[in-house]
Amino acid sequence: MSTSMNDCVRFVQHTRGNDKVFRVLQYTLRFLIAKGFQCKQISHLEYYITLARKVVRITRDIEYVSLGLDAMKNPDRVEAIGRTIAAFGKCCWLLTDHIDL
Repeated sequence: MSTSMNDCVRFVQHTRGNDKVFRVLQYTLRFLIAKGFQCKQISHLEYYITLARKVVRITRDIEYVSLGLDAMKNPDRVEAIGRTIAAFGKCCWLLTDHIDL
């Protein structure tokens, strides 16, 4: 794998913490909205945090493609095929999750 691909994967692994922070904020705001705190600012903030979380998660596709490519190099063919299918399946699932952007 090239150096730039390794750098991309390393960056994506660091963004997981951001996704967790955004998730906590998103669900906290959804909880407040469900409990009756209906104000325009909270609704807008929840929308933008949801959007930011999706943008952060888009980059995780790179990590799954990298895992799939690395799995193909495994000498055990059955394990290589299984891991490749799993990695590309997760990548496809994330891509379809982002379609409603």
